[in-house]
Amino acid sequence: MQQQLMQQQQQWQKEQQQWQQQQEERHLEIIALIKQVPEQLKNMLGVRFDRLERSLNKVGMIECKSWNAQQHDGPFEPVMTPDLQHLTDLNPPLPPVTSVTAVKDMSRQELEAIYQACHPGFPIPPSSATIRKHILRAVGCTPSAYYLIRDEH
Repeated sequence: MQQQLMQQQQQWQKEQQQWQQQQEERHLEIIALIKQVPEQLKNMLGVRFDRLERSLNKVGMIECKSWNAQQHDGPFEPVMTPDLQHLTDLNPPLPPVTSVTAVKDMSRQELEAIYQACHPGFPIPPSSATIRKHILRAVGCTPSAYYLIRDEH
């Protein structure tokens, strides 16, 4: 009888060990699945978040341009390029368009670089005054402030 009890106890211990091992394996499987969830969510929602971020950036650009249109000749709020970057975040960083005077005081090289950032793929106009007007238009400056920019001949 005692031997039977010992055999039953050994059998029970063996079953308990097997059960514990199965539980540990299940826990590891669950942990592995849980670790995959963030990546799966990122894949599922990433496109939507990217689209939402682009939409918010566009709304922000419209808001900044509307604000800048009310400022006449400045100071202006920074407006992102069509690539959704600020001029100061580009490599190399470009000077911000803060006012008509700031644009008026920029070098030809700075004007061309800003023009290319604001109007990618378009040819650079020959006149610095024309470039300045395009840059001011890109940040929302009202055309009535363009009188401060003179054509050079």
